[in-house]
This record gives sequence, C-alpha cells and structure tokens, in this order.
Amino acid sequence: MPATLAQRLDKAQGLISQAAGTSGKQKAKKLMRRGIKVLKQAAGIAAREAKKGEISPTCAAPVAIEFGNAKTGADPWLHAR
Repeated sequence: MPATLAQRLDKAQGLISQAAGTSGKQKAKKLMRRGIKVLKQAAGIAAREAKKGEISPTCAAPVAIEFGNAKTGADPWLHAR
C-alpha cells in the first residue's frame, strides 16, 4: 500500500474518532466532515493507483467501500446532532 494512502486512511480514522468523542455539536460536525473529506481523497488515490497498476484492484476496492460506508453512516449522524 502506498504511504500516501496509508497516511490518508490513518488521518481519516483519527478525525472520525475525534468527532465521535467530542461533546461540542459544531466541532463534532466539523471533524466528521473533515474525516469524510480525507477518506474521499484516500478513495481517489486508491482508484488512481489501481488504474496505474501500483496496487491491485482487490486492495483498492475496500477503500472505496469504506468511504461509502462512512459517508452513509455519517449523513444521518450529521443531520441529527
């Protein structure tokens, strides 16, 4: 896995974890949005790397699936809080 992809995934995980643990409504939303944005960037990097042959499509697919799952899970959470 390319280092840039691993860094983005780690950063996204950290931001989403911070959002879940934050008590402030606005700060939690901001952190969640940033986490989703970074995860979206990671999905784009994975797709590009798979297209170039740097990583296998079977490695890139879970990143895209995880982005979709995180976005789906975050949308109601962002609107409800």
